[in-house]
Amino acid sequence: MTMSSFVAAAGDSQGPSLAEKHPITIAVCCLSMVAAAFATVDLIAYAAMLAILAGAIAVGKVPPGSILKIIAVVVPLCFFITLIQALTQGGPAIASFMVGGYQVEFSQKGVILGFAITLRVVILAITMTLFFTLVNPMRLTRALYDMGMQFKYAYAFTLALRFLPLIVNEISTINNAQKCRGYDIDRSNFIVKTIKIIPLMTPLIIMCLRRASSIALAMDLKAFGSITNRTFYLELKPITSGEKFAMVLSVTASLAFIVGSVMS
Repeated sequence: MTMSSFVAAAGDSQGPSLAEKHPITIAVCCLSMVAAAFATVDLIAYAAMLAILAGAIAVGKVPPGSILKIIAVVVPLCFFITLIQALTQGGPAIASFMVGGYQVEFSQKGVILGFAITLRVVILAITMTLFFTLVNPMRLTRALYDMGMQFKYAYAFTLALRFLPLIVNEISTINNAQKCRGYDIDRSNFIVKTIKIIPLMTPLIIMCLRRASSIALAMDLKAFGSITNRTFYLELKPITSGEKFAMVLSVTASLAFIVGSVMS
């Protein structure tokens, strides 16, 4: 999704109902989910988190296609994590074979751990996708400013978030351009694809630097930061009691996961 679609989704009265919630509420809930995902490697806990995210996707009317695209990107990358864990962790072996005269074993503990890490990455990817889909950058800037953050820092933070969908579009453009030149990485296996993706980073970095330079020049020409007292055409509704309850519940659940992980 492009940034214009993010803004349209968050600003349209017929858009996702969760997009109308206060940006701080969504941010706190997403951060709590991220902290809980890092605090445990329990498969049952991850299944519960995925169920919660599925409910948020349904309630927020988030397009499933955007979620599936993110999952399709992160799951192949987690294949190497699962493979390394299966080869390095000890315990009973579930499979073994000979490679060059050496016996290679896949441990049951390593496979389970690699699968848990894969679920963690999927949960993090879905959580961040929900955040970027539901939160309008302009609303987030206003929310941070209302909390006492200086406008230049609040704007710089949301401007960095705006770069993410632009970078995704740049990667797609560079990849298509390289395909036209015969440099196709999609037909390669996981290992070769990881190596062949490195040359795509150079034009991506150059384009990002050029875009950042253009934005900085435009901000200087508009005298960004010269006015101390800011005015806004966007008004945010106060955080409701239901949103406060949701934040307290999400933070409490996250702390429970962290304490349980430390105590176990």
